[in-house]
Amino acid sequence: MLKGGTSVDSVLKTISSELAWWEEIIRKKEKALKKAPEGRLRVSTGHNRKQYYCVKETGDTSGVYLSKKKEKLTAALAQKAYDRSVLKEAEKRRELLLRMRNIWPEESLDRIYEELPESRRRFVTPVTPSDEVFIKQWLEKPYEKTEYKMDDREFITNNGDRVRSKSEIMIANRLLERGIPYKYECKLVLPDSTVLLPDFTILNVRRREEQYYEHFGMMDDEDYVNRNLLKVRTYQRNGIMLGDLLFLTFETEQLPFNVRDLDLLIDKCFT
Repeated sequence: MLKGGTSVDSVLKTISSELAWWEEIIRKKEKALKKAPEGRLRVSTGHNRKQYYCVKETGDTSGVYLSKKKEKLTAALAQKAYDRSVLKEAEKRRELLLRMRNIWPEESLDRIYEELPESRRRFVTPVTPSDEVFIKQWLEKPYEKTEYKMDDREFITNNGDRVRSKSEIMIANRLLERGIPYKYECKLVLPDSTVLLPDFTILNVRRREEQYYEHFGMMDDEDYVNRNLLKVRTYQRNGIMLGDLLFLTFETEQLPFNVRDLDLLIDKCFT
């Protein structure tokens, strides 16, 4: 159910995504129906077994019997009937989504709050904070920073965060460039009381929830791999599943980190 304060861009993006999905179904089913055999399938029960007939002529109530040797034709006719039903439903869904896209208001409830004079706005609690306010509140919520040893190397990002590797500098800087709110090594207490330090806690503004991004940069090291596989299992056993709330990238000496992999995650998962 869509809430009144949901951002307009978010709603329209969801509608467009759904619309594209149904249009692809329509395209596939129209293509399949063009290649489908002539006629329709009639199924009859006789002698305690199913019998199949191909009906081609208008007004023909019987059709031509399809033996087991013509099972491929039987299957094709059954698929044809199914594809027609799916196409009909997909066209209905497409029409509904097109109407939704056309009638959805261009502005959300955020406008009512934003148009208030500052003298009034400071006393008002909006139905839902705007994206900007939501991000600001999330970023301003304090969290304990990770302590470093005296001899640890310093890697400082453009945002002023101290991270543990050159790859993590690249990651943090790219997230900043793309406008993705993040926190570095923010303590996460899981339902089973395990405490983890995700490399990056990502705020998915559209979904209004946190996601976790781990970069495994020493995949040549067997002990490192085993430790981090255990970390991934711990996430998943606590309901934080790969591809939904948990995302990973990897590198080895032969295959260094490529920021394009991160761009794919940002485009597909973090926005």
